[in-house]
Amino acid sequence: MLTLLLLWLFGSIVVGYYEGVSEVGHVKLAKLCRGILGAVPPIVQFILFLFPPMYQDF
Repeated sequence: MLTLLLLWLFGSIVVGYYEGVSEVGHVKLAKLCRGILGAVPPIVQFILFLFPPMYQDF
């Protein structure tokens, strides 16, 4: 599970980077930001995976 979460996290960033490499100007930055924002869900899931008591009170 840990490996899948890490692959999802880094994969989102890498895909956003490589999508933006071929673009020019503001589109390049937008595609990179989309990749970084796509990494937010795996970051949250990764933290909850490492520290399960954080969501115990919900």
